This record gives sequence, C-alpha cells and structure tokens, in this order.
Amino acid sequence: MSDEKSAPKNRRRGRPPVGGAAEIPRDHLLQAALRAFAEAGYEGMSMRSLAEQLGISHGLLNLRFGTKQQLWEASIEYGLEKFRKRMIDLPREGTLEGRFKAAVVQVLEAIRAVPEMLRILNQEGTVQSARLDHIAETILADRYSRLEEVIAEGAQAGILQETPAQLITVMVAHGGGVLFGLKPLALKLGLLETGDDQELDSRALQIADIVWRAVQRPSAETAGS
Repeated sequence: MSDEKSAPKNRRRGRPPVGGAAEIPRDHLLQAALRAFAEAGYEGMSMRSLAEQLGISHGLLNLRFGTKQQLWEASIEYGLEKFRKRMIDLPREGTLEGRFKAAVVQVLEAIRAVPEMLRILNQEGTVQSARLDHIAETILADRYSRLEEVIAEGAQAGILQETPAQLITVMVAHGGGVLFGLKPLALKLGLLETGDDQELDSRALQIADIVWRAVQRPSAETAGS
C-alpha cells in the first residue's frame, strides 16, 4: 500500500494561512495602506493589490481590518497619530516670535514625517464626503489651541494681526508644506536642491520667518521680537 496519503504535504496550494497576516506588525500593514491610499486615492486603491504587495491574501487583509472603508479609517488614524507625535506642545517660555515660529516648524516637521497625510488631504478635500468629515473630526479639532494662544497674545500686544490659526496652518501645510510632502515636485520646481535633512531644516526656518513677517502688524515689524 502506498504511503502517499500519510506523507506530509510540503506545499500548500491557494491562499496563505491566516497566520500570514497576523504575523505582519500592524504598523507595517497600516503604513503600507496609508501609502497606497496616498498614491492611488481611495477609489483607485486596490485591497487585492495591497495584499499582493504585502504577501498575504486578499481575504486575510479583510479578516484583519474589515472593509476597504474600515482599512482607510484605520490607516488615517495611524497617520494622524504619527502626525500628533510631531505636534508636541509649544514652549510657553521664550519670545512671542520664537514660539510662533516653533508652531510653524512643527507643522512642517509633521508633514515631513507623514507626507502621505498631505496627499490624502489634497485628494479628499476636493469634494464633500463622509471621508472628509472623518478627517475633519479627527485632525482639525485639536490642532490649533496653542497657536491660537500665541496669536491672541500677539494681537493683544499690538504685534500680530488677528489671524485665524486655521488659516495659518492651511497656508503653511499647503504652501511651504509642498517642500516636505511633495518633495519630487519641489525638486522639479527648483525649490529644493537636494531635499536632504539639512536643507529641509533650513527651509522650515525660512518658511517660519516668512509667515511670521506676514502676520505682523505693519507698525510692529521691528518690535515683534
């Protein structure tokens, strides 16, 4: 009698085992998903293609994260958490100018750390949708309080114009943020020479200085610091 039935099977056909997805760290999965959504947009992002890229089955990705919408939400929250870690509390001591510029640099550093978030904001910000609502509720709710304090202090002292913190943040993110979130474009336009860390550090300080000068009251240009 042949022992074929009792011989161990060295190769399985079909989908990989469930453990294949479980063994991949959650952060790795979410970072890959965040990048995929940033590159292809929500509609263009394929769960099946992502699973193939990760070396797991489509079904296992669904098993771990649920629907495409649920994976999108999980990856957005992952990206926002990385973003928040860069948006630490502003220093309460030092000059008004120093604290204001620190807030601007923090926005740029957060974009440098998670450039995918800027790309996704550019995509989702074009139309009203439940996904845009989700982003607004999670990212926009708590990002301005400390900057608002600095602006209010400057306005009361007659140094700064009364400018919404949201406006400053959007100007920084979608203006100077191009150098940090859309680096290939910045290089093509000649806004960066190499795009290395030293150059980006220098550009962040330059952008902070430009924004500081833009929000000063005309009569306070030399009195702000």
